[in-house]
Amino acid sequence: MRFFDLHTDTASVIFDEKKSLLQNDLHVDLTRAGKNFEYTAFLTLFSDSRYTNMVGRFEALMENLLGECQGRVAFVKNVAEYEATKDQGLMPMLLAVEGAEMLRSDPEMLLMAHREHNLVMSGITWNNPNPLYDENGLTSKGFEYVKTCMENDIVVDVSHLHDKGTFDVLRTGAKTVASHSNARALTNVSRNLPDELIREMGKQGGLIGLNFCRPFLNPEPSAACVDDIVRHAKYIADLAGVETLAIGSDFDGAGMPHGITGVESLPSLREALINGGFTAAETEQICYENAFRFFLEGKKG
Repeated sequence: MRFFDLHTDTASVIFDEKKSLLQNDLHVDLTRAGKNFEYTAFLTLFSDSRYTNMVGRFEALMENLLGECQGRVAFVKNVAEYEATKDQGLMPMLLAVEGAEMLRSDPEMLLMAHREHNLVMSGITWNNPNPLYDENGLTSKGFEYVKTCMENDIVVDVSHLHDKGTFDVLRTGAKTVASHSNARALTNVSRNLPDELIREMGKQGGLIGLNFCRPFLNPEPSAACVDDIVRHAKYIADLAGVETLAIGSDFDGAGMPHGITGVESLPSLREALINGGFTAAETEQICYENAFRFFLEGKKG
């Protein structure tokens, strides 16, 4: 059984709460992630508006994460590195930043993170104002940043970007994902995608990671459950195809729905997808294959 998760906040939370990646009481640790199934995930770094020194935050998070990963995890960007990591007895993971402000919104710092740390995905923003976008969409600096991503096979994550900016990213032809977003038609929050963007993501061969965050799943968050994840999956699949779907749990960044306590609950989600009408092959696509193909084989949907 295999799972590939496009978004976790665990790397940032273990630093802030001084906890271990190996074993903790959060949604994700390596002990549970490596038990009974394969788990490959993005360890995503974020910084909210509490932090004035964004670059210092990035450097501190990276230093802590590299220490936690030593002898346990390696960051990979392709199939060869993925297989080599497994052969060495390590867990392959991927590295992302949720907002470009952590990199000074600077293409050169983006390239440094890509070359030195194997960073493979960058968001444009984490809800923080920055030079890459404004109310009208991407700025000229934003287009330059996306161009750098395209030239270096870095994926652009639009889950925290507004609709106009997301359309701008898609128009460039960049490899694009909404790493942790659902369907706005089912749950009307701005971080979920409208039908038009879901269709466009499908046409462009992008990926949409199903977000487990309660308010994104159900208009009544306290009632959110695993079946709501399936409901959003079916809606998105109908608009854009199963090949557009992946998991984007938002583990350690959000409250979980009934039936999900952490990474150990992923087999239950797999069962719910099958019970909800997806075939075993389609479920494997959603849980693992689509993301593996997109990020490690370098193939769009």
